[in-house]
Amino acid sequence: MNFFCDKCKKKYASYKCLWTHNKLYHKNINNDNNDNNDNDNIINTNEIKCNYCSKKFVNKYSLKRHLLNCSIKLYDDKTNNDKNNEQINNDNTNIKLKIQLIKEEKEKIEAEQNKIKEEKEKIEAENRNLELKLKFEKLLIAKCKMHPKTFKSLNNKLINNSMNNNTINNNNITNNFKIYTIGKESLIDILTLNDKTDIMRSRFNCLERIVEIAHCYKYDQFKNIIITNLKDNHAFKYDDIKGYFVCINKNEVISDLVCERLGDIQEIYEELSTTNKLDTNTKKLIKEFLDKIKENDMYKDDTDGLTYPNFKSYNEHKVKILIYNNSDKINQDLTIIFDSLPSIE
Repeated sequence: MNFFCDKCKKKYASYKCLWTHNKLYHKNINNDNNDNNDNDNIINTNEIKCNYCSKKFVNKYSLKRHLLNCSIKLYDDKTNNDKNNEQINNDNTNIKLKIQLIKEEKEKIEAEQNKIKEEKEKIEAENRNLELKLKFEKLLIAKCKMHPKTFKSLNNKLINNSMNNNTINNNNITNNFKIYTIGKESLIDILTLNDKTDIMRSRFNCLERIVEIAHCYKYDQFKNIIITNLKDNHAFKYDDIKGYFVCINKNEVISDLVCERLGDIQEIYEELSTTNKLDTNTKKLIKEFLDKIKENDMYKDDTDGLTYPNFKSYNEHKVKILIYNNSDKINQDLTIIFDSLPSIE
C-alpha cells in the first residue's frame, strides 16, 4: 500500500515515512483532520534552499555538503575563476608591457646620457689639447727666434747675390754655391757613410735627424726652408727659379719635405741593410718606424700628452718645430755665405 502527501503528492511506502516527511517539510500543517485549514498554503519558513540549484535542505549542514558537489555552483565557480584568471593574465600582460616600455625608455635615456657624456669628454679633450699646444708654442716663441725683418734682410742679400751672379757669370767668374729647392737635393749622393749611419742609429728619431743634418747643420746648400713664426700658417721655401725664398703654406711645405726625406730614409735603410752595416735591433726599429709612418690611426705623444691624427702628423709637427728652432742658425749660415761671395763694384 502506498501513502501520498496531500501537499506535494510525493509517494511513500509506509505511513511512518509519510509522517516523517510531513514533519520535516510541512511542519506547520496539522495532519490530523485539518486538511481544509487555511494553513495548507503556508510555506515552511525553516526551509533552506541552495542559491544555485534551488534544492531544499533541512539544515545548513546538509546544504554545506550539497554545495561541495553542486554542479551549478561548480560551473559558476569555474567560470568565475576562468574570468578572474583571464583578467589576472591580462593585467600581468599589461604590467609586463609597461615594464618593458619603462625599461626601453630608461635604456634610451641612458644611451642619450652616454652620448652626451662622450661628446663632453671629447670637447674637454680637444680643449686640453688646444691649451697644451698653445702653452707649448708660447714656450717656443718665447725663445725669440728669427725676426721677420732679419729674414727680409737675408732675402734681399739673395736677390742681390742673384743679380751679382749674372754679372759675374758674364765676366767668366764662377760662383759654385747654390741652394737646392725641396725635391732636388739628391741627399743620397751627398750624405757620407757616417751621416747615413748616424741617421739609422737615431731609429724612431731618424726623420728628425736627417732633417737636422741636411737642412739645419752640415749642408748649407739644403737650407731651403725657414720658419719665422709659429702663430700663423706661413713658411718660406727657396725657389730656385726666382732665386730667393717665397712665402708658402707651412703645412704643405713641411709635408713635402717629410715625404722627400722618408724616401731617403728608405733608400739608406736598404743600402746599409744590404751591406750589413746595421745591427739587428736597429734594422727592426727602422722597419717598425717605416711601417708605422704609413698608418692612419690616431697617435698620442706620451711626452707632451697631445693627440695627433696619425704618426706621420706627429713627425711633421716635430720637423716643423726643429726647423723653427734652427731658423737663427740657418739665417746666420746663409748670411755668412752670401757676405763672403764676390761682389761687383
